[in-house]
This record gives sequence, structure tokens and C-alpha cells, in this order.
Amino acid sequence: MSYPTDPADREGHGRWCIIQRPAAGTLWLADEGERIGFEATPDSDPAPVLTLLQTAVDAGRTAAEAWDMVVGMVGVTVHVGDLGHWREDRGSRRQRVQ
Repeated sequence: MSYPTDPADREGHGRWCIIQRPAAGTLWLADEGERIGFEATPDSDPAPVLTLLQTAVDAGRTAAEAWDMVVGMVGVTVHVGDLGHWREDRGSRRQRVQ
């Protein structure tokens, strides 16, 4: 298993959240649970999040389990919709994870 996924492969339906720690950026997961990625803001070092994801890989966790681990640590609002355009589904309700 290898992840995070290259940002060029961010497509389809899935979930994403904007996080501020341990690095600022957008963490996303495709619906099939096989693709996860992190896109840091221009002035942010992505290393802390990438290290967390690599730790999950080393522990044998799936991409979906890695997502749950990071989202559970930072407590964020989760968006659901089209990953390629960051467009939320109509009528979707944002879920707050604490």
C-alpha cells in the first residue's frame, strides 16, 4: 500500500477537510478508501502530516484508517463531494469531528 496519493490523482467523489495542525492544508480521501492525500498551503511545510500518513502505512493501516486517525486528532469540519473541484454535494451536511 502506498499513499499519500499524488494531487494529480485527486478526482471523483470523496471527503476533505481543511486542517491547521500539524500543518496547514487540505486532507482528502476518495470514497473507495484507497486514495488519501494532503495538499499543504503555499507557506506550510507538509512534513508533519506526511509523517503521520507514513506512520499509518508502516503500521499496516488503510488509507481510510489513516484518514480517521488524522481527522480524529485535529477535530475538523468534513466536507463531502467532488474532490476534483472541491464542490460539496447539494444538500449535504457538513460533519464536525471532535
